[in-house]
Amino acid sequence: MNARERLDYIFGDHPTDYIPNKFGWLDTVLLSDIRTLISGGKRLKNTKSRTLIGSYGAGNVTIPILLCVGIELAAALYVGKTRYNVGSNYDATANVEVFIKMFFPHHAKELPRILWNGVRNGLDHTFFPKFLKANRIRIQFMFYTESMNVKSHLVKSRNVIKININCIEFYQVFKQVLKDYKSQVQSRKTLQINFMKAWKSIVKFHAMNAPMLQDFNYMSTQLRPTNRINLFL
Repeated sequence: MNARERLDYIFGDHPTDYIPNKFGWLDTVLLSDIRTLISGGKRLKNTKSRTLIGSYGAGNVTIPILLCVGIELAAALYVGKTRYNVGSNYDATANVEVFIKMFFPHHAKELPRILWNGVRNGLDHTFFPKFLKANRIRIQFMFYTESMNVKSHLVKSRNVIKININCIEFYQVFKQVLKDYKSQVQSRKTLQINFMKAWKSIVKFHAMNAPMLQDFNYMSTQLRPTNRINLFL
């Protein structure tokens, strides 16, 4: 496969593929979802309609979760290793450490393990940051979606280090990181091969185990009379 074919595989539009544009998915699906959360949250805050019942969040937790999903995927594509092509040797933290050190700016690139462990491993599994402590110093995370005038920052007070993350700034940083990564993929054969190797291991059909086959049999039985059933009704 030559360079043109590799680039077409990664960046080209292929309507018959399960994901028509592979690299484009990062923007058209992931980043667009985050943009909706950010702009939608702002609109809801400015709306005084009485039809809006209950409280609304601003993506303070959801945005970092989506960003962590994107970072893990981008890191796997960059390194070329996923849980499907290396099995039990898959190490998301190791992938992300390499990716953050390569692409993230300033102090953030020196804290990949703390950021990943606290943010991703906490939020993705329990929907709140992971509690971390070392040498009697506690680390606390706070996420907010205020204006870009309030930058993400670290602050220490007695025995607590607070990592304050502006989710909108975090999004802007990751958006730039993807641009930088894309630029490297376009010019480096090794990264093109890593991308393809990782992508092909992810986007494939997986055999169902016995419990899942029970679900499949139920689904098939229900669909036989009409070819359509309402999932939540």
